[in-house]
Amino acid sequence: MTATQLLISSLVTMTVGCREASPPPTPPGATPHAAPAPTAVPTPMLATDSIYQSSSSWENQAGETTPLAKLAGHPLVLAMVFTRCQASCPVIMADLKAIDDALTPTERAAMRFVIFTFDAARDNAASLREFAEQHHLPLDHWALYHGSADAVRELAAMLNVRFAVLPNGGFDHANVITVLDASGVQRFQQNGLGQEPQAIVAQLRALLAL
Repeated sequence: MTATQLLISSLVTMTVGCREASPPPTPPGATPHAAPAPTAVPTPMLATDSIYQSSSSWENQAGETTPLAKLAGHPLVLAMVFTRCQASCPVIMADLKAIDDALTPTERAAMRFVIFTFDAARDNAASLREFAEQHHLPLDHWALYHGSADAVRELAAMLNVRFAVLPNGGFDHANVITVLDASGVQRFQQNGLGQEPQAIVAQLRALLAL
């Protein structure tokens, strides 16, 4: 072999050696190796005692209909009242506003105050707006909701808030303020009227510190 033939043979060998190696052939009857499937990210599960397990829908003071679970993501201070109440409900509202006033602006921005009405038959978005104006509620972190009679009964049962419809269309009801965590689980309840806000404020600050 001449020197020129040896040089050509060496170049061919080098070129073949730089190619990417081909995978070995799959034996007859074997299944080709597949890339592993991506691992699914688990969906967060709601606690069994979360109110967001409910599928009920509610309409707010702006006329927007949303599922109850739309409230998830913030600690809630929640109460059930009705807009025509002239007895205990105004006191509940005063207690809620005292809690709100005791918070810092940063704390206030991180939570929500939510009112649900017992009165499925008579309360609507317009009456809720009027009620909010009467009580000077800041709607940047407050919201008011009305729903069907079934939705009201379900929510009251989940919160353990007793109520009964009176012959005059009013309601006999427990005076309860509830604190829920961001996942809708009850963390604290205050029963009674005219109480100081410190106990609930302490609960809210503990939730915000988690």
